[in-house]
Amino acid sequence: MKNLRIILVFFMLSFLFSCSHANEKQQEHQHENKQENLEMKEEKIETALVLNNGEKWPADDATRSTFSKMESELKTFAENTTEPKIKDYNALGENLQKELDILFKTCSMDGEAHEQLHTLVALIIGDVSSLRKSNETVAAEAYKKLPQHFKMFHEYFN
Repeated sequence: MKNLRIILVFFMLSFLFSCSHANEKQQEHQHENKQENLEMKEEKIETALVLNNGEKWPADDATRSTFSKMESELKTFAENTTEPKIKDYNALGENLQKELDILFKTCSMDGEAHEQLHTLVALIIGDVSSLRKSNETVAAEAYKKLPQHFKMFHEYFN
């Protein structure tokens, strides 16, 4: 009877471990799929951004000011943070989110220029959201993409 209990406990533990391991594999696969989908969405958004008949779109003062402040945040972060940890990325994400909130309240752009700005801001919002989460690898990847998004602002808006 004692041997039967040991065998039963062994099988239960084996079953629990295999379920746990399968769940980890499934979560890893889901994360990879989400990352691939996000990259595909980013690619579509980037190709959706166009110039105004070969010219830059006009940006209002509030938008230019907010983008300037966000770029300053990135520059300060890069200069002062040699080995960023998740708390550093989180703080940067919070600071950038505050600037985005200001942008949403103060932007007075309209028409196609406004729509083009939304296309670009969608990329930034995704990366700022990733900075604010608890996964350091995801936050680091988002941080690496932000300078390119700000470069795009200067390429498409004046």
